[in-house]
Amino acid sequence: MIDNNRMEQAIEHLLSTNKEYAAARVEVNTLNHDLKVLEAMRFLEAKGTVKDRESQSITGESYSNLKDLYYESLLKAKTIGNKRITEEKIIEVFIAIESNRRYLRE
Repeated sequence: MIDNNRMEQAIEHLLSTNKEYAAARVEVNTLNHDLKVLEAMRFLEAKGTVKDRESQSITGESYSNLKDLYYESLLKAKTIGNKRITEEKIIEVFIAIESNRRYLRE
C-alpha cells in the first residue's frame, strides 16, 4: 500500500533530481551532436568512394571514445528518467487510491 510517507518520498525524489536529469539530458544531446560533427569532419577528410568515406568516418579511437561517452551518458539519463517515471506512477496511484477512499466515504 502506498501511504503519505511514500508519496512524499516520491515528490522529494522528483524535486531533488530535476537539475540532475536536465543536466544528463543536455549531456546526451551535446555528445550526440559532437558525434555527428566528428563523423562529418572525418567524412570530409577521408579519401575514396562514398562507402569508404562513410566507414572511415565512424572508425578510429576518438570516435569510439566519444561514442562510449555518449552511451554512458545515455544510460545515466535513461536510468534517472525511468526512476522519475516510477515515482510519478507512485504519485498517480496514491491519488487514485485517495480518490477512491473519499468516494467510498461519501
